Amino acid sequence: MKFTMVVDYLKNGGNPWDEHENRSEIKSEEEANEWSARCIQRFNDTLRPGERERVLVRVVFDHPENQELQQHSWEKTNLYTVLDPRLGLYDTLACTSCGITAKRYGMSHIKIDSKYRAKAYKQCPPAVKNKA
Repeated sequence: MKFTMVVDYLKNGGNPWDEHENRSEIKSEEEANEWSARCIQRFNDTLRPGERERVLVRVVFDHPENQELQQHSWEKTNLYTVLDPRLGLYDTLACTSCGITAKRYGMSHIKIDSKYRAKAYKQCPPAVKNKA
């Protein structure tokens, strides 16, 4: 399911921002709300020096359900977040359906690896999804 978390800082906020999510394991709006609350809580529980606590303002459901089948099902493939001096902090991901790889920066910014940047890789082919 695709949804957007609207997030703000707990103290002295005022400029909320969007965190876009595409979670294949989430099947309802209630599950998306619960997952979003847990995600923000996990972030707040593991703050690094200089980071500020965040609060979930709301969850917005902005995409039709029928397009969910076309989207990648990302799974984290590294145990710890990678710290690269050139690229910064990121997690490595692989699609469980079609096998393409990507990097996730922050909570939701996913960038498909360069060898899969062709337009054909933007969505999982329905035939691959049906076999999975």
